[in-house]
Amino acid sequence: MTYKELAQKILGKDKELAPGSETILWGLFVYDLAEHDVDLLDDEAADREAPQDMVDYWLCRYYALGQGMDEDASHREAETRLLYPCIYTVMLKDGTVGTVESPYLEEGDVVVVSLHDENGNPIQRKGVVKEVLEERYPWN
Repeated sequence: MTYKELAQKILGKDKELAPGSETILWGLFVYDLAEHDVDLLDDEAADREAPQDMVDYWLCRYYALGQGMDEDASHREAETRLLYPCIYTVMLKDGTVGTVESPYLEEGDVVVVSLHDENGNPIQRKGVVKEVLEERYPWN
């Protein structure tokens, strides 16, 4: 995901959480971009690939904020998910059900799921998430 794509996704989530305004996280996100020498008005910089840990961190923080957590709790939740990614059971658009480990996941994401074939052999399938059926931490 490029910095521009990440910013568009984060801005969409910010507008959902604070219609007509912005959340406290938006300013922190913009500051983080500046720390990575990214100016969204500079097409060359904005079109660079964002580090995956940065993508995961900010998507996790906005997810936590959407769950009613405050700024500090959303930071702790994001840090926990980066250290201990969740195990999601998902249904892909083609009807395949499998599991994937990720810090953050939502409908529409492209993933590779693990499952078993009719003989019990482990296999993997790539597809688009239609529905998240379950989310759990590895220790649950």
